[in-house]
Amino acid sequence: MANRHLVELHGLLMRLDGGTARQGENLESVRESTVNLWNPLWRMRHVMRVGLGATTADQDPYGATRSPDGRTTW
Repeated sequence: MANRHLVELHGLLMRLDGGTARQGENLESVRESTVNLWNPLWRMRHVMRVGLGATTADQDPYGATRSPDGRTTW
């Protein structure tokens, strides 16, 4: 999912740079695409860290840890 967002953002930037932007594509749409990219990137980072053993699977991808009773701690 993060890869798809990156590809779409790259395409948007290339079209803007090349003067071939589609209707409605502008710097504001770049900003929105960048903001929308953060959640998939954090999820991908979490999966990679769990795979490497640097983070436990129950740790929140945004840095919070869930205790056994379901509370979130930072």
